Amino acid sequence: ILQIAALGLLLVPISSQLGKLSDAILIERAFRDQRSMSQNLHATMLTYLDKEALSAKGREGESRVGRGWDETYVDNPFLARLTSIKFDDNYFKVVPSLSKEDIEFVRSSAYDKILCQIPGPFLKLFGVSVDKTYTNSHSLGDVIYMLGAKDGFLGGFKVGSATVQSYLILGPFYLVAITIINLAIFVLVQSIAQPTPRSSFSSSTLGLLYFFPLFASMNTEGFHTYVGVLFRGIWQTMLIFALLHMLIRSLKSTLNVDSRKQTNRMRRRKLSSSG
Repeated sequence: ILQIAALGLLLVPISSQLGKLSDAILIERAFRDQRSMSQNLHATMLTYLDKEALSAKGREGESRVGRGWDETYVDNPFLARLTSIKFDDNYFKVVPSLSKEDIEFVRSSAYDKILCQIPGPFLKLFGVSVDKTYTNSHSLGDVIYMLGAKDGFLGGFKVGSATVQSYLILGPFYLVAITIINLAIFVLVQSIAQPTPRSSFSSSTLGLLYFFPLFASMNTEGFHTYVGVLFRGIWQTMLIFALLHMLIRSLKSTLNVDSRKQTNRMRRRKLSSSG
């Protein structure tokens, strides 16, 4: 407990400085196409040291609170980037404005999103038609916000809310469905990342590579993302990893064989020359 408390006290001033640095990056990011990397870095550090510029950035964020799409959830910009509940709140504000026709359209869009994760040849085999170009040109978050807020546009790829969107798609049974599908995903992930008997953690290379994509996908969009992760994402990743692993092992084995042959030739030459 004391170690955790000490770590918390250490992180408070660090998070404050990281928040200021994040503000400085956001201010100078708009000019990055007009400057070189070194110039942009220099401008960012000058802004980081400019208290007035940072204060103006804070006042600008406060003035936007409550107006339309708002990602201002905590004052610290660094901690705000780690807060995903702000997306849930944005959608909870607009969901009451959706009509029954809007909700049906959201469900239809989610169904198309699920179909888009199935390879084209399989869709043709079963006579299923879906416009993948159009469906993948926007997020489900775009659809919900545009319909509910009567604002926004398709193609902005707004970060969604798995909770709100799953509720719209599945109704009151969403919690049961999400629980079942998450348990199935957990079983698969546990097979590539296992805790050890000593309460430490052991993970395969694949488990380490897949951890962040899995975390990111489960906190965005909605039910179709869960379905995609379970029925395609994990299996596709494991297949590609297995093929690359076999290829690398094959190349390594071939190189080792060639190396041994070369070594044997050199030994025979030395023996013949010494004889």
